[in-house]
Amino acid sequence: MHDVLLWFCSCVHAFVVCSVYSLDSGLLGLALAYALNMMGLFQYSVRQSAEVDSQVRLLAVQQKNCSDNELKTNAQGYFALT
Repeated sequence: MHDVLLWFCSCVHAFVVCSVYSLDSGLLGLALAYALNMMGLFQYSVRQSAEVDSQVRLLAVQQKNCSDNELKTNAQGYFALT
């Protein structure tokens, strides 16, 4: 992930440095602000996808544990883990 962010940041900065004299400074500032915004959005999406993956794995483990310990009724009608 850090390699992608470093590559993206390097490309944007190289573009800004190369076009200092050909573009308006407002457009260059806008490009840098947009790049920073996109990097933040990318980090947020990676963090959220890792959180979803963690929750799915937890759910799979809980489902496996529940299927291993099925509830069964005993003679008195109470539920018991077997």
